[in-house]
Amino acid sequence: MGAMTSVWLMARHPETFAAGLIIAGQQRPANVISLARQKILIITGSEDDKATPWNEKCVPVWKKAGGTVVRPKEQLDPALIFPVDRQQKLTDQVNGYLS
Repeated sequence: MGAMTSVWLMARHPETFAAGLIIAGQQRPANVISLARQKILIITGSEDDKATPWNEKCVPVWKKAGGTVVRPKEQLDPALIFPVDRQQKLTDQVNGYLS
C-alpha cells in the first residue's frame, strides 16, 4: 500500500492504527486533521519537489488541530542507507525521532 492510501486510511479510521510510517507521500491537508493525536513518522527527501511541499502544507493543519510536530535537527544523509549492513548511524537518527 502506498503512502497516500495509508494516510487516507489512517485519517478515515484513526482508532484502527497505533502509528504510521509514511515515506514520500503527498498528503492533502484536509485528510490529516483527524491524525493530529496520532504518532506518524513522515520521511521525504530534501530534494523531493512533490512530497515535501505537500507535507509542509500539512504542518500548520496538524498544529492547529492540536498535534505535535517534531522536526529533525539535521537532515538524514541518504548516503547512510547503503550498504545496508552498515546502517547504525541512520538507525540511531530515526530512533531519536521516534523517542
